[in-house]
Amino acid sequence: MSSSCLVILMHGKWSHPNTPLLRILEKTLKEKNYVIDSPNMPWSRTREYDQTYEAALQDLAKKIEDYKKTGIKKIVLVGHSIGANAAMAYQSYIGNADAIVAITPGHIPNLMCKRDKRHEYLVKKAEDSIKKNIGTTLIEFVDLNCGNRKKFTVPADIFFSYFNPVGLGHMSNTIKKFKKVTPLLYIEGSEDHIHIGPEPVFSKAPHHALNTYVLTSGNHMNTPEISSKQITEWLSFLSK
Repeated sequence: MSSSCLVILMHGKWSHPNTPLLRILEKTLKEKNYVIDSPNMPWSRTREYDQTYEAALQDLAKKIEDYKKTGIKKIVLVGHSIGANAAMAYQSYIGNADAIVAITPGHIPNLMCKRDKRHEYLVKKAEDSIKKNIGTTLIEFVDLNCGNRKKFTVPADIFFSYFNPVGLGHMSNTIKKFKKVTPLLYIEGSEDHIHIGPEPVFSKAPHHALNTYVLTSGNHMNTPEISSKQITEWLSFLSK
C-alpha cells in the first residue's frame, strides 16, 4: 500500500487517541505504509461531549479535505466501539470514505431509552428544548460504557445529537443511508457483552461484494488487537 491512503482511527467512549487498545492495530497499519490520523473525538475522557455529533463529523470531513490537498487519494474510517458508530454515521452524513472498518460497534441510544425511563425523559426534554430554540439548556445524565456509569452535564443540543434514539447514533438506520456503496468490514467479539450478530446492523448495509462480517473470540476491549492482521489483509483491496 502506498502512502496515499489515509486511515482515520477513532477511539471508543471515554478513551483517548493513544489508547493501548488500538496500539497494535495502529502499528500493523503503519507497517503497511498507511497514513494514520487518530483524532481526539468529542466522547474522549478529556473532551466529554463538547460538540454535537454533526459538528464532529463535519470536523472529520474538513480533516479529510485537508489531507486530500497533500496527495491522499483514499480514505478509510476505522472505529472502535462508539468510534465504529461514528464511522458508519460519517458515511451516512458525509459519505466520502472509501472503506469502513467497524470494530465492536457500540453506543446504542434506542436501547438506552428502552431500558431507562429517566434517560428517555431526558432525551424528550432535550428535544423539546431544541424545538423551543433553547438548545443550550443543560442536561445532566448518566452515560454507560461496558457496565460502567459516569455523570455528564452538557447542553441539550449536544446531548440529543448523540442520544436521539433515531438519530446519527442509531446504527441500524445510519448503515442503510450510506451516501455511496462502500466496502464494510464489521467485526464483533464473541465475548463482548454487546455483540448482536450480523442481522440487526451489518445485514442492512448497502450491498458490496467486499462486505464482510467477522465474529472473533475476543471481548469488547481486545478485539481490535486480535483483528489487526485480518483488518490489514482485508484492506489490501485498496492497492489493487
